[in-house]
Amino acid sequence: MQEGELMKRVFIALLASMVRMASALDCQHPSSTPENIQCASLALADADAKLNEAYDRSLALFSGQDEDRWYPASTKEHLIAAEREWIKYRDENCAAISWNYKSGSLRTEMELSFRRELTEQRIKSLELFSGPG
Repeated sequence: MQEGELMKRVFIALLASMVRMASALDCQHPSSTPENIQCASLALADADAKLNEAYDRSLALFSGQDEDRWYPASTKEHLIAAEREWIKYRDENCAAISWNYKSGSLRTEMELSFRRELTEQRIKSLELFSGPG
């Protein structure tokens, strides 16, 4: 497992633990900036878990014999490369959003929300390979 993949899974595990701790949190009606940030973190954790599932489903299509595929074997290589580039794209865009709000209390919430939106868009892209989960 590559270092980046390990870090992503650790991040997901940490966010998932926040879900358990925040069981009393009402994300439909957050009442403070910290609650907004916590709710945005929980929504991102959920989206990130769904992204990993969609990516795993897409990669699973590439197991088996070549004659079982309707697409060339190189498609897997392109998908892996695209995912790596998408991660760079996501991170740079989220950094730009963060810096745009650098002096405001909304900085973290905006970055988390934008990261979640990009993640949900990527899930839809990956579903083009495998269909919805």
